[in-house]
Amino acid sequence: MKKLIVCIFVLLLVNTAYVAALPSATIFFVANVLLHVVLGLAASAGLVWVLRSRASYSGWVLGFAALTGVWLIFAGATRSNHWIVALHVVAGV
Repeated sequence: MKKLIVCIFVLLLVNTAYVAALPSATIFFVANVLLHVVLGLAASAGLVWVLRSRASYSGWVLGFAALTGVWLIFAGATRSNHWIVALHVVAGV
């Protein structure tokens, strides 16, 4: 199970690098943004599974990244929500 969670996190990191490096309005980019949402939700579920019995600083920070990500799913990553995008990026790093 832990190997699967590690694989999801690695895929999420690679996907994040692409989404951050090449923001353009192509179908491939939009597909990667949607993949980022799916991988982020899967990674969050994995994080809860792994850290369910112990609290750690990294768990809280990544949990905050997940919460800001869920906010962005519903609110959108628009200019008016740039501040939450910045929080999501900082918490994820």
